[in-house]
Amino acid sequence: MNAQDINLGVLTDPAQLLVEAAQPASVDTVVMDGRILKRRGKLTALDAWGIVRDASFALARVRRRGDRW
Repeated sequence: MNAQDINLGVLTDPAQLLVEAAQPASVDTVVMDGRILKRRGKLTALDAWGIVRDASFALARVRRRGDRW
């Protein structure tokens, strides 16, 4: 986490700060099971644009099915 972000600027209770004020953009690095999933604020293990594209196509399919009713 970047404690210099404006939304995290007043550090009191770290746990409360993470729950109430942190945002995805505040996360610099994520490591899970030795794999770097996010570095310098950028996803490294996921194709964010591909996920958005797939979600948009899925939403369009759901909407088309809804039109049948």
